[in-house]
Amino acid sequence: MKGFKSVSTKKRIAEMLRHVILSNESMLNFEAVFELQEASTSAQQHVEKTNPLSESVDHLEEEQSEQVREITNQSDATSDREEEGGQSKCLDLFKPEINITGSTMIESNFLQLKCLYTPNENVTRILTIFIEAEIGGVYVPIANFFPSHLDLAAALSDAGTYLSGRVVLTNPILPDINGQFEVIITYNKVTCEDDNSYICRLSYIDSEHKHAEVRSQTEKFIVKGSPNQPDDIPSRSPDSNICPGDNVTLICSGNIGKLPGNLKWTKFINGTSTTYTDTVTSKTEIPGTCLYNGTSMLTFEARKEDNNAIFRCEVVHELATNDMYQERSPGTFVYEPLESVEIIKVPDRLYYDPEILFIDLTCSVQGCYQPTHTWVKDPDLNVTIGNESLYRIFEVTVENSGIYICISQIIDNGTEYNQTQSVYIGIRQTDDTKDENGFVGTLEGIITVTLASVAGTILTSFAVFKIIKKAENVRKLKNVHVQDEENIDNNNQQYEETINSIKTGDDELQLEVSQ
Repeated sequence: MKGFKSVSTKKRIAEMLRHVILSNESMLNFEAVFELQEASTSAQQHVEKTNPLSESVDHLEEEQSEQVREITNQSDATSDREEEGGQSKCLDLFKPEINITGSTMIESNFLQLKCLYTPNENVTRILTIFIEAEIGGVYVPIANFFPSHLDLAAALSDAGTYLSGRVVLTNPILPDINGQFEVIITYNKVTCEDDNSYICRLSYIDSEHKHAEVRSQTEKFIVKGSPNQPDDIPSRSPDSNICPGDNVTLICSGNIGKLPGNLKWTKFINGTSTTYTDTVTSKTEIPGTCLYNGTSMLTFEARKEDNNAIFRCEVVHELATNDMYQERSPGTFVYEPLESVEIIKVPDRLYYDPEILFIDLTCSVQGCYQPTHTWVKDPDLNVTIGNESLYRIFEVTVENSGIYICISQIIDNGTEYNQTQSVYIGIRQTDDTKDENGFVGTLEGIITVTLASVAGTILTSFAVFKIIKKAENVRKLKNVHVQDEENIDNNNQQYEETINSIKTGDDELQLEVSQ
């Protein structure tokens, strides 16, 4: 009974002290705490000597409980008295130190926030050690620690509940070889919330039996997060119809980590590289995290040589890896005003049967301007049959066989640019037959040529197709190819001989057109 009542009394007082310390945010009357502890010790010794009745022990406990309540009521008055009287004279001789060890990476599973202190002859007794974080511009306790003589477990304060489930608190137990005591918050998971400034505050009784406090230096806890590869291949604006001298903008974005990094632009061409140093990365915090998203724009004056260049957007960050970049590969995007013209047939066939509903001819242009289009059909070259890039043959009949010509034109700063393209459309009768080699009884639609140069003489595609059209009676064709000839001209005798030789119908017949 005697031992039981003595231990019970000590534990009950400790719990009452714990409740007072953790629940009261104002300064406590730690002199009263010290006196209460001394009274508790005397009371326990008295119980051991006299073996009082349980009623006397209960009465003693009630008195001590009342003393704890008085400590709470006196805390405000104690704080006022300390503010008036100033700090203890031993503060200059006794100051804790706070430091951080381990990894401050997001999701890190080991990091320690430590407060170290070494009591000296001016410190009679340590009462409480607080680790505080800056919240709303002021430092607020997030964890409370107690020396072993108080027999209280370390605990999170109300402001530190965000740490619940991911930290372990360690009270000071024994000094190290340097005589230092330490309290520790051990993190098993680091989150963005931990990015803050921290101090350590000690409350103690000095050699004059006065309550005093001392604070450590401020330690900044900087949480770091890894970046990622940029989200996608840099976008380009404008993405078409770009002329030499036009301004082109490339845009790149993605997670640039924490602390936020930057995005760097480099152009690679013909074995050389150029880094652009005048670009800016705009940074915005990604909602729900402390990571940052970066966006960077590169604007430059387009040149034809840029068609062969690689443009790279790369993350610059202390945690970035070598593969954290995206790039645009070489490709033609800078054109002359009117670079090339092509006619696309749909359906694309060697010949057409009347059963087809229609034939679409599209004049496809590569260039930095949208040209106007004019469609004509041989031999009525002065008659316009269409003014759009698409021309549709609605009546698929033999009468609509022939050469269709698209003339594309633009005017740039008073300079006129023209490109002409033509295609032969051969439409056969339904009763036409094929020979044993699979060829039909006409050469219509075999070749499409835009422009040919023969011995310095320009031969239009229109003329070349006339050659093909005149060979209607040929039934066998083994090979159609292009080879050098000195002269082919519409009014040249050699041209007529070429046509005549085609009409003879030889099994090994070849059509020879210079280019």
